[in-house]
Amino acid sequence: MKSFLAMSGAVALGVAIGGAVLYGLYTASPIRWVSTPSGSVAQIDYQTFISIMLTAVTVVLAGLGFVVAVLAFIGWNSIGNRVSALATTFLKAELNDGGSLHNMVKDEVKEIMYGEIQPVDFDYEDDEQTETEQK
Repeated sequence: MKSFLAMSGAVALGVAIGGAVLYGLYTASPIRWVSTPSGSVAQIDYQTFISIMLTAVTVVLAGLGFVVAVLAFIGWNSIGNRVSALATTFLKAELNDGGSLHNMVKDEVKEIMYGEIQPVDFDYEDDEQTETEQK
């Protein structure tokens, strides 16, 4: 699919450039190709020739910019799809038992669940029992 889009973009760009060059040569050439209805030959001056050529270059660059934008969008989508697939594969492998991410999450959960629990002071309880027994 990508090669087809690249090929069609190259063909479209070639057609645009060729058409612009031929149109510029046809209309701006000092050779007398065009005859007017009155039978006289149309002439073109230098400023008109430059305007036509600059317009042709502008049209070609606009077409090239459009092709590059389309290819960039397609490329960005393929990069995003590839990154998504690689991230999914990585997370599935790491979240299985024994994976480093699995162990890290398990340790964090233990810390959150049991981190604030204080151990029971057995010495304190023994001291209370001995005091009550002595009385």
